[in-house]
Amino acid sequence: MQGYAFDGKPDKALASVEEALDLTQQGGEEQYLASIHLLKGNLLQGRSNSEEAEQSFRTSIEVSRRQSAKSLELRTTTALGRLLASLRSRRDHLFGESQRNDCLSAESKR
Repeated sequence: MQGYAFDGKPDKALASVEEALDLTQQGGEEQYLASIHLLKGNLLQGRSNSEEAEQSFRTSIEVSRRQSAKSLELRTTTALGRLLASLRSRRDHLFGESQRNDCLSAESKR
């Protein structure tokens, strides 16, 4: 799965992750479910699909907590924090730029 991502084939990587999720859920094996959701979140974040990435991270955290997998929970929480900080930074940058343009526009009308 990660090999496809490193080889510049994110679509194949994501398809492999989806297949792994399906197999894991069908077989009732939750042992790797949190790790797979973490991987999916990272792949989606790399493709600028923030909403789905966030959902995958949150699912990974939920499964990790259920399994008392503290290390995996921490890794996923850190990944989610980075995603949210990145989104906040982008939003602030856009809002700041928009606000600056509004101020410049208002001053030019004077």
